[in-house]
Amino acid sequence: MKKLVLVAVLLLFGTIGLTAQETETVPPVIETSEEVLKNVKEAEKEAKKLEKAEKDAKKAKKLEKEAKKEAELNKSIANQDKAIAKGEKNIAKLQRKLEKGEAAGKLSPVAMEKLNATIEKAKSNLVKDQDKLKKLLRKK
Repeated sequence: MKKLVLVAVLLLFGTIGLTAQETETVPPVIETSEEVLKNVKEAEKEAKKLEKAEKDAKKAKKLEKEAKKEAELNKSIANQDKAIAKGEKNIAKLQRKLEKGEAAGKLSPVAMEKLNATIEKAKSNLVKDQDKLKKLLRKK
């Protein structure tokens, strides 16, 4: 920013030097120096406006990024809720199958062990999903 102002001042003083050599009168130089100061002040104002616009753009970008992150977090929470509900349904289904098989006497001891192992595995997955959900909720 300072470089921009410096370049503007040098260009303006350079043109003043050229006009001063051409006219070789002192009063126009004084008027042009006032004009140069006015132009420099205007350039500084423009530079400040530009800086403010850049800051506002950065803020807007940051807010947009935070909103996107929040949306992704909400989506993850919803997906985790679905996974938990699906796991609970699966466990209930397997338990009903085991109970019906035991009541009818159609399940062998090996099949019962297999179903019990599947139920235990589903329960452990459910616990993991619940832990993930807790972590996501803490982030929110």
